[in-house]
Amino acid sequence: MQKRIKMHMSTRKKKFVITSVLVSAPFIRKCSRSDPNLIQCAVTNANLAIPTLVKEGVPSLDIPVLSPLLIRELELPGTTFTVLLTNVRLEGLENFRLTRGEVSLEIKDQRLLFEIPLLRIAADYKIITSGVFARSIQGGGKLELSLDQNSGILDVGLAAYQKNGDLHFKYEGWKLGWETQRILYNFSDLYTSDTVDFPEFLNKHKEIVDYRIKPAVQKLLLRYLKLVLNNLVEKVPARGIFDL
Repeated sequence: MQKRIKMHMSTRKKKFVITSVLVSAPFIRKCSRSDPNLIQCAVTNANLAIPTLVKEGVPSLDIPVLSPLLIRELELPGTTFTVLLTNVRLEGLENFRLTRGEVSLEIKDQRLLFEIPLLRIAADYKIITSGVFARSIQGGGKLELSLDQNSGILDVGLAAYQKNGDLHFKYEGWKLGWETQRILYNFSDLYTSDTVDFPEFLNKHKEIVDYRIKPAVQKLLLRYLKLVLNNLVEKVPARGIFDL
């Protein structure tokens, strides 16, 4: 009997925590599950919530401030040289915008299409070289990056489960496609040898830097998409997001 009472109190406490989350996160606007335009409602409400969520974070959901996003270290690997970034500051995620959703509470496979007009990255950098470039490239200093006209497609599986008597969802099987139309960058204090004008070389062969930056940013985006979406659906029951 005592055990049942304890479990009951625990359940009540958990529900109280969930209620506090909903009150402290008024930017979560519900959509009706029976709405024939459920997808458009979800996309619209998500876009209304994103600026507040990104700029302020949600401590009760363990979602940090995402703009500016501060990262201790980010590596841009390559076969001949690696760019190691530290004290990274990423801005622009507050302009993340869903453009289309292929989602359903009854279908496991979900697809979200999104765009981010501009991302800016400022960091300290260090060039780590090997092979033929080892004597031609040296450097360390400040790096500024801008990525224009970014878009992505997120494919993810949605599964339902019960927790403390409430319906919850969880995401699994993440896959992110990512494109950026233009990358601009400026390396300060980049060493140039007598035989190689490396800044000029980079300007002529942008793919050398681009193929390092794109997957690194894609990996970073996926990490924080997982964090935000997983924390949201795991800590807020379905009734806090949809009128079931």
